[in-house]
Amino acid sequence: MSNLLINKLTSQHGNSITEEELKEWERKTGYTLPKDYRKFLLQYNGGMIKPWLFRHDHPEVFGNNQEMLLDHLHDWHSVIESSYLDIPPDMSSRPPNHIEIGVDPGGGRIMLSLKSDNNGNVVYWLPTYMEWGVEPNNVLGSIAHSFTEFLQKLYDDGETEHGKWEVIVSKHPSISLIL
Repeated sequence: MSNLLINKLTSQHGNSITEEELKEWERKTGYTLPKDYRKFLLQYNGGMIKPWLFRHDHPEVFGNNQEMLLDHLHDWHSVIESSYLDIPPDMSSRPPNHIEIGVDPGGGRIMLSLKSDNNGNVVYWLPTYMEWGVEPNNVLGSIAHSFTEFLQKLYDDGETEHGKWEVIVSKHPSISLIL
């Protein structure tokens, strides 16, 4: 794995999650979190990652522009809040059986599949407020087959800046991310 650095957003400082809380959520929802993502939550619980660029295959929306900037990964509380799992799938604009684990600066979402046949796949979703399944809100772009693979695919092109990174690093030192 390449060297990754992580920094907390100001709103994420002091936020932690326990194994018991994750198990309780799984019991209530019937979902199972992938082991690598669970380990990340327990150890880091969200943050800004450097390097911050990733690629996805969502050409239906983006054509050849498949490079995106990862703004940040959510802490667990924000994952639950932003995933809207309490809304019935037939009334939701969100892809069913997925949780939102992060965002890009333009509003695209990094989602983690909780479906049994592809549990742990990381995908890219550009949200619309149309019901899920109605075109164009029916496409997910593949990023990685696991959360670890997603982190391993992050890269730096040496040109793309991330404005928030410098501000946050000036306030809080970054730490190495190890999975």
